[in-house]
Amino acid sequence: MKRFIVKILIFFSVVILIDFAAGLIFSKFVENAKGGDNWRNNNIAYHIKDDILIFGSSRAIHHYNPKIIEDSLGVSCYNCGQDGNGIVLSYARIKMLQERYNPKMIVFDVTYDFDLKEDDKHRYLGWIKPYYDDFLSVRTTFEDVDPTERYKMLSNLYQYNSKFLQILSDAVYPMQPNGYKGYRPVQGIATNVSEYDLVTSFSADSLKMKYWEDLMDKRGEIKYVFVVSPTLAGRNSERYKPLKDLCEVNGVDFHNMANDPKFVGNLSLFYDGSHLNSSGADLFTKKMAGILLHGTKNYTSKQDD
Repeated sequence: MKRFIVKILIFFSVVILIDFAAGLIFSKFVENAKGGDNWRNNNIAYHIKDDILIFGSSRAIHHYNPKIIEDSLGVSCYNCGQDGNGIVLSYARIKMLQERYNPKMIVFDVTYDFDLKEDDKHRYLGWIKPYYDDFLSVRTTFEDVDPTERYKMLSNLYQYNSKFLQILSDAVYPMQPNGYKGYRPVQGIATNVSEYDLVTSFSADSLKMKYWEDLMDKRGEIKYVFVVSPTLAGRNSERYKPLKDLCEVNGVDFHNMANDPKFVGNLSLFYDGSHLNSSGADLFTKKMAGILLHGTKNYTSKQDD
């Protein structure tokens, strides 16, 4: 019995040692990333101080060219979009940034699936795990998603377990281009127009709506502009109604350009059904720069009227 207990103690000691060592190693890799998402996310968390910030999913990271906004408005701009993510991750990042500065404007590209739809919100925590110990806002977001996360985050291996390969790659030989100030243009031309969005029943996630409400309620010095950027086949605008209604109540700009006739059906401007290519992104960014520069009137494309 005594020997068994000793073996158990040795086993747990080895596990704790491995976990501790992994934390030291991977935290250093993340901290010293040369490129890719880890470098970019460190830059967002600790360094950027631009006037205008872009938030949202891959439709944000691929659709907004900061250089065009900077040249048009005479201010600095950084693209903080993140593939496969929306308001849960972005809310935490915005609060992280506010712990050290307030941008003048945040342009948020809205995607129904990530920003309004009910889903498993654990999926959005991966990219902010490395900042759990440094920012209260990150810890609060984890608590909102799942109170048991505080115990899981005691493990260093858990903090990095879904990103091992990319952490190593970003520290040694980054595979992703850094782009200009967070922007990642995509090349190529879509080959077909997918069917128009025929879904008619939509729901809004309570936690996501809570975050939208909090941003509007506590916007203070920050001007928020919410945008639905163009799609190749168009989108049923009813999916955005909860957020649009909230914007109207709070006097926040909401520009629905999903069905903009200059873009819908134009294969030459899209990489695929949901993402503009670099040419489309430049054209769209120029249009958005004009909207940001000349007025705050909410924009709705003609097909939504």
